[in-house]
Amino acid sequence: MLGFCCQSSSFMFCMQRYVADIEKSWPVLIVCGGLLPLFVSVIWLLLIRHFVAAMPWITVALFNILIIAVTMFYYLKG
Repeated sequence: MLGFCCQSSSFMFCMQRYVADIEKSWPVLIVCGGLLPLFVSVIWLLLIRHFVAAMPWITVALFNILIIAVTMFYYLKG
């Protein structure tokens, strides 16, 4: 996108657009890039702490389910 934007107008105009986009989306960036991963990782660590024996198997099972779901999604998508 940087190439297309800067071919059609000046470099400063492109940078202003990028900064404006970041100014508009900063709440989403904070939540999705900071708070949500922190919350999920704390829950994951608590689950590991309380279910030490089961968590490796749960992790393997969830990973396999994820791989199968993604494979089926792309298979059905065509």
